[in-house]
Amino acid sequence: MCDQAQPIDTVESLMNNPERLKELRQQCKLDRAELGDELCNRVGEASLGLPPSIRRST
Repeated sequence: MCDQAQPIDTVESLMNNPERLKELRQQCKLDRAELGDELCNRVGEASLGLPPSIRRST
């Protein structure tokens, strides 16, 4: 049996979970190398899809 990887944060899943998105945005600002460009790019893309009022609060 192989180990299950953590679920992938998709743009859609991040847009549906603003708290997770906020957490990842902060982590990407602090340590993008640790999270990786692919995830941080998805975080940025999801942030653009949010209403401006939510984007400003993160």
